Amino acid sequence: ERELLLAPGLPADVREARAAEVDTARRILRDERLRARYDTLWRAFQRGTLNAGHLEALAALQEEVRPEITSAAPSEAEAHALLGQGRGYLEASLPRDAIEPLRRAVQALPGSAEAHATYARAILASADPLDLGAHMLRQALASLERSEALGAAPANSRALVALCRGLLARDAGDPAAAEAELQRAVREDGRLAAAWRALAALALGRAAYQEAIACCRRALAVERRDQRALLMLAAACLRGGQRREAESAATEIAALRGAGWTAAEVLREIG
Repeated sequence: ERELLLAPGLPADVREARAAEVDTARRILRDERLRARYDTLWRAFQRGTLNAGHLEALAALQEEVRPEITSAAPSEAEAHALLGQGRGYLEASLPRDAIEPLRRAVQALPGSAEAHATYARAILASADPLDLGAHMLRQALASLERSEALGAAPANSRALVALCRGLLARDAGDPAAAEAELQRAVREDGRLAAAWRALAALALGRAAYQEAIACCRRALAVERRDQRALLMLAAACLRGGQRREAESAATEIAALRGAGWTAAEVLREIG
């Protein structure tokens, strides 16, 4: 930005437009909710699958932050109110809405273990952890580690820390480290379905179909209606030559999806 502002020979309108683009990017990257959406677009770019729909989504993201309303940092009393607001959203099963007030509460109350733990909980509940961008995973990990340091971490904090580290290692292209952390997560909390799903995905990636099936079944023991685990189970059974078991899982998926779906259509989707 400094180089842009000091570059000689740029027309004023060009300079202002480029500076506005930089400011827009800064505002996107410092907001957890917006950053998560940006990370999804960035992954599409890295995979070479960026299309017109992604570009429209990026334009919409930029438009959302341009009229940003600036506000002063909350006072301690306001921060406690924001913490209460975030808790309320979580109790109402609205974790995505909880993220922004809790982010501001954490910034204003860095010594509050409750604020950090609640913020991490909101992030991890806002989507399937396997789909969270690296930025959001790092935010959750930092708050979990901070709540541990403050001596008031959630009961399954060690499992959640390992889950975040495992998913970050997966995103960094280190499957061995990812598997080690995810195995640590399920040792700490055997009912952490997201960790079992992540282990199943890693096993599928290296064609360890029986291992993937076992991990999917552990996830389904926690939540029988887990469509992601059912899809991976069907895929692992298909590729492992267990057609009947694949059809059984596909039948369950079709029932969960409702009218118009059949096991045959689900299996075609899996390929």
